[in-house]
Amino acid sequence: MRAKFHCNSVAFHGDPENPDTTRTYHLNAVTDNRTAENERYHRYTPFGELKLTIDNPAAQLNPGEDYYLDITPCATAQAAAPETMGNTHDIPDGAHYQPAHSGE
Repeated sequence: MRAKFHCNSVAFHGDPENPDTTRTYHLNAVTDNRTAENERYHRYTPFGELKLTIDNPAAQLNPGEDYYLDITPCATAQAAAPETMGNTHDIPDGAHYQPAHSGE
């Protein structure tokens, strides 16, 4: 299932100029009908709020932009645990995991 979310804001947990600063993003499902696509997502997909805390400088969102949220069941709990994958060559097809930045 795919939903469309809008990034409303970002809160910085430290210096906003430092790319290693942890950020918390607040997103809401698209509820406006500005476009035919938005109208379809508003009508037929999940509605809700999402709060993401990210400490990986390579994984940043931009307030004011829309994002697709794909919800796909995992085959097993083990398949969902990225720390057991070792490196990016072990990531299943379609996944886009990057290890979190350690901050060191």
